Amino acid sequence: MDGSASAMANALSTGTEQRLLVLVQDGLARSMGTQQRTVLFQIRRLLARIENRAIETILLNRIKASFPLLDQPEALTAMLQRYRSGYLSGKLSTLSMASQPARRLPEVEDAPVDSYWLTQPRKDRGVLLYTAGGGFILPASQRQINCAEQFAEHAQCDGILNGHRLAPEHPFPKPIEDTVALYRWLLEQYRPEQITFSADTAGASITLGALQVIRRENLPQPACVVLFSPWMDLSLSGWSYITKSSTSESPFRMETAAFCARAYLGDQMATDPLASAIYADLEGMPPLAIHTSRSDMHFDDALRLVENANHAGVTAEINYWDSPRHHLERFNDAQAKQSLSLAAKFVQRMMAG
Repeated sequence: MDGSASAMANALSTGTEQRLLVLVQDGLARSMGTQQRTVLFQIRRLLARIENRAIETILLNRIKASFPLLDQPEALTAMLQRYRSGYLSGKLSTLSMASQPARRLPEVEDAPVDSYWLTQPRKDRGVLLYTAGGGFILPASQRQINCAEQFAEHAQCDGILNGHRLAPEHPFPKPIEDTVALYRWLLEQYRPEQITFSADTAGASITLGALQVIRRENLPQPACVVLFSPWMDLSLSGWSYITKSSTSESPFRMETAAFCARAYLGDQMATDPLASAIYADLEGMPPLAIHTSRSDMHFDDALRLVENANHAGVTAEINYWDSPRHHLERFNDAQAKQSLSLAAKFVQRMMAG
């Protein structure tokens, strides 16, 4: 192999695997094991991959349908509202959420931002502030709500769903501003060491952006942060964006992610640290736990965030599963239960000091 070919091979084959190996050796990353390759396992994996391809097709078709309306703001807004309404009702949800209308949650009274109780509040225990992802565009699905409810109960916390404003009507950094405002209000109800931030997918970008603003404003940091399949790089620079978006291992493609990032950011640079925390200085951030799948398109984001946190002296860890599921905690199976149980133990450990 000549020099140029060798250089290309090294560029394409190294990176993710070597970095993951280093994190594992340093005790910062942990594989949750590979399921036994039974016939049932193979069938479930095949079905998940088929579902991923179907979701990919549905999402791409919805994005393509918006292109002819880009110069018709009213029609485009009507389409977006129709998608959101159908998403909440379950009629237009992608396959994994089909026929599951989002249950109406009780509103948090007196909060400065729309927010909803995930649990019956007691106020004599900690609180979990959960920010659900939906590509910055969509509200929380019922499966995401179920995940957040179960997580709060496992962690023995009050639970609040962050109802921040949605893009593109309310682009970056408005969802971050909403989250900071909600945290300020929480500090009047709970001590900072009683508060946990948690998020999935695009909600992780909003959460880490809010934590940077909280640090800048010299507010006390919460006890810890737990992220599920976090999307932390809106510039899509990680190798996993290429490898996973071109296979059935992920329900998303780079086109989908790029569309959502543009809807959220507008003309703002995707490398802005408030939007993409992999470019942020993480010094002084609270302890961080990331749960994700090895097959997730955002896997490189998780690695880089843990690496950067470790370099900044922040307690951080990543637990990853062998699963083609994106945000696997939404699914009522053994891996989801294991992940939520581990996350709850992390929260309890961090809150205990």
